[in-house]
Amino acid sequence: SLQGPVLAFDDTGALTALHADLIVNPAPDADKLNYPATAPGAVLLLGPAYVPIRRDIRRAAALAPLDWTARDRILVTFGGSDPLGLTGPVMARLSDLLPGVGIDVAVGGGNPRAEALKALAALLGPQIALHIDARHMGELMRRAGLAVAAAGGTVGELAALRTPALLVVIADNQAGAAASLAAAGWPVGEARGAAARGTDVARNADTIARTAADLWLDAPRRQALAAAMADNVDGQGAARTANILTRRVAIS
Repeated sequence: SLQGPVLAFDDTGALTALHADLIVNPAPDADKLNYPATAPGAVLLLGPAYVPIRRDIRRAAALAPLDWTARDRILVTFGGSDPLGLTGPVMARLSDLLPGVGIDVAVGGGNPRAEALKALAALLGPQIALHIDARHMGELMRRAGLAVAAAGGTVGELAALRTPALLVVIADNQAGAAASLAAAGWPVGEARGAAARGTDVARNADTIARTAADLWLDAPRRQALAAAMADNVDGQGAARTANILTRRVAIS
């Protein structure tokens, strides 16, 4: 039987052998991983040019950018499940520090604390808008003047929408990419003092919220961070990968 090329998405480079014809790793530090040894002969699709962006995000990125006066909300998102439980403490602390600022909180359906977050959002009042399994993340990112987000796949989506972000490392496989993003001028440096992987969630949340509040109050700095993102992600990573895979299929 005929067998087509195998494409693998990888984000760690930790495997000793990766049996694939094409490897996609959109992390900015992907070129530092030892793919030539672990997958000899594979076509390497590495770096932000290959960030796969959801259709919702691509559509929002294609719209005319909002004026900064209209980007008057903060977006808080720590991934689908928020394994460290940062969402509640961060949104509560932010509401204390920035009482007049609207805060969108995006929570995945896999978050085991969803019901508790609903109760907390109701307690905090109309300043907090809680979105569970949001189907309009592109619009939430587009209208945000700042995002507080996990330093994972969301980074590429924020970059596509030029949304300045305080990125927080919540998993070991995000640390290398976060360091490379900071070195490349991406808005990651602000998260260095807000490393979230310690055991004291309340203290980490307080540090993250204070750092985010300081950044929110410095509009020129946020605009400079957004400008630094302008050339990093064009939103065509998925299409670019599909085109390369299609060509390999045609010649296999």
